[in-house]
Amino acid sequence: SDAGFVYSTSPNPGLTNHKTSTGNSFEMNVRINSLSPQTTYYVRAYAVNEKGTAFSKEFSFTTKEEPEGSSIEVDDFNEDIQWD
Repeated sequence: SDAGFVYSTSPNPGLTNHKTSTGNSFEMNVRINSLSPQTTYYVRAYAVNEKGTAFSKEFSFTTKEEPEGSSIEVDDFNEDIQWD
């Protein structure tokens, strides 16, 4: 019923952290805006249905000193999804 990405500056982000929803679309492509410079972010894809919530394997990245546009596009989950 819902899918998207959750992200945080702490490991293992969940639905109570920052969330960008893609709705119930199979296209998982979002733009995360307003990121802080020189900060490590942790990101996981999520999916919610009548059976509960599942998360992908976490990945992290660190923004540069002055990230261009202060955003990142997240869409590289094609066949690498490993739901927990």
